Amino acid sequence: MNTLGMVIAANVFATIAILCGLKLFDLGSSLADPIRKYGPILGTVFAVVAIFNFLLKDTLDLTDGNYTLWMVVVSMIGFAFYDFMVNFAKRGLLEPKSKESRKRGRVSKMSVTAVALLDILSGAIFGAAAGISFTLNFGTGIVTLCSLILLQIVMKVAVIRRYQDARFTRKENITVLVLSLATSPIVASLVNLWARDRYRHVGIFMALAIGYLAYLGIYQVVLIVKKLQNR
Repeated sequence: MNTLGMVIAANVFATIAILCGLKLFDLGSSLADPIRKYGPILGTVFAVVAIFNFLLKDTLDLTDGNYTLWMVVVSMIGFAFYDFMVNFAKRGLLEPKSKESRKRGRVSKMSVTAVALLDILSGAIFGAAAGISFTLNFGTGIVTLCSLILLQIVMKVAVIRRYQDARFTRKENITVLVLSLATSPIVASLVNLWARDRYRHVGIFMALAIGYLAYLGIYQVVLIVKKLQNR
């Protein structure tokens, strides 16, 4: 069994790694180019390794194979629908509504707050997936975190640019980013603590984590294919 301190430390370091990766983009570092080009590919590779070499084995130790398959498929569809709804909501929120906002070309403070809450929820899902992956095996958690870090950097870069286009101030953009990222290690620690004495339910949540990771990987594959087609 993993000590809670190790789980907390791993997730805190993961958050720091994401922030460092995003800072490279902010500084216009030459190191940002390899992350942009190869980050999604490496993140997807780590996701495949995490699912088939680690998470799936741990999950099958706790649940029936057919049940696990259905849970993974349903969770993938659920996360795809969630992502669609979040993006749909953000499209409405990021468009200036009031005359004053349109004049300034910026969204209202209320919209910024709503977007921040949506990102905090996404950060909580990220943290829950990371936290549950540490329950049975520390190695499973580390490989899962490696995948999530790479995929999260790429996704956050796109989110930051989207908010910049919506004329978020730098302070607003940083605040929303920090709140969402800070949520992840907190939720990961709480989920891992909760799961320690509840192995009957851990299999269900690990299947959900597999579905989450699989959805992120498939989503990145679709984006990569689209980029290749547009060249």
